[in-house]
Amino acid sequence: GRNPSSFKGEYHPVENVTWMEATEYCQKVGKRLPTEAEWEKAARGKTVTKYYWGNEMESGKANFCDANCLYDWKAEQFNDGYVNTAPVGSYAPNEYGLYDLMGNVWEWVKDWYGPAYYKNSSSSDPQGPDGPGGYRILRGGSWSSHPFDLRSSNRAGAHFKNRNINGYGFRCAFSAVAP
Repeated sequence: GRNPSSFKGEYHPVENVTWMEATEYCQKVGKRLPTEAEWEKAARGKTVTKYYWGNEMESGKANFCDANCLYDWKAEQFNDGYVNTAPVGSYAPNEYGLYDLMGNVWEWVKDWYGPAYYKNSSSSDPQGPDGPGGYRILRGGSWSSHPFDLRSSNRAGAHFKNRNINGYGFRCAFSAVAP
């Protein structure tokens, strides 16, 4: 189908998509967007640190606004090797074998955005607010983000009809059934 991405290239992530387009694609391939809790567990791997590799940002671990970036907020002390999106899998995976959960493109998740939702939610697999509020959650930061935005716990809300040329993307999830 139509690829709205601004940064086309072999193995580059799809970006510049709305929450609705991401949801539709996942359904078309028999999957779904992950919940916010699923996304965070996947992103953290088996750690409790800010990033899956530790508590400090490091060059060569993720794609974000570094020395190659054209924005004023770039973190010039780092070099990830890319001006915008990087091919998927350009950086080492986390302990679960998952690539690019931090940086490259913000990832839409299923949940509605509630700024204070986690203050009163269950600590075991929270399902997000009932919504609707118009805003859905994005996780992981993008190639144009400051390293602070790539923390495993960071979350952002955007209107579900928004698309962002600086990197609103997604990944699909599925529910495995135990034998």
